[in-house]
Amino acid sequence: MWDISVATALVFGLTIVLDVTFRQVYSHEMIEGSPIFSWNVAAVFQSIVFPGLCVLSVAEKQFRGIWDIAHCSWDNKGDGTCGDMLFEELFCLAVVAYFARDCIVLCRDVSSNLRYFAHHFICGAATLFLFAFDASGGVTIVCVGIMGLEAGSFCMGRCLLNPSSATTYVYLCGMTISNFIAALVLPYILFFTSITDYRAWLIVATSTVLCAVRQLVCMQECARRFDDIQEAALAKPKVQ
Repeated sequence: MWDISVATALVFGLTIVLDVTFRQVYSHEMIEGSPIFSWNVAAVFQSIVFPGLCVLSVAEKQFRGIWDIAHCSWDNKGDGTCGDMLFEELFCLAVVAYFARDCIVLCRDVSSNLRYFAHHFICGAATLFLFAFDASGGVTIVCVGIMGLEAGSFCMGRCLLNPSSATTYVYLCGMTISNFIAALVLPYILFFTSITDYRAWLIVATSTVLCAVRQLVCMQECARRFDDIQEAALAKPKVQ
């Protein structure tokens, strides 16, 4: 029988299997405070798990003829107005499991990874809050926004693991589009979902700060990388 305990076991089991497997396959060399195998585990979630569950959550509603997804909440689960909310449950659990795994990996040296640890801890806690306590609606829309943010993080990871001019452009464009998508979702949450009171403003305020910081870091990092690439090109001896 499918219930939340089965979903939790499934998602956390997949996370553990991926972590154990990738530890054997990929290097433990540290890049930006996190081992290479961990970046590759993250890539699986960011490029397959999160988008897949988001697409399925929206597709399920379209298949059932449900078009008003702005007001879907955990309270609507199983009542016919928002479908089973199964994929939203799996998405939130996957995000929590993903950030929990990252925090455990980063716990080995929190002092040198404080920025990433704090970011992942806060994001995981916020998703857990959404999953456990928020019954006001807009759950599907928030999941799409989270997926958009993680798509930008995927581009960043690819650039860090495979530094080149091409991947730097991928990082810059991908992160910018990711933050733009999140920026589109934020007013939708504020004005068109049933999330009310302080929760809507809290989501919008924290997400705005997060997007601004992500974009700033991205632009600074890409500028530095382009400067390094240009310097390396100028340093090459000219062929006579």
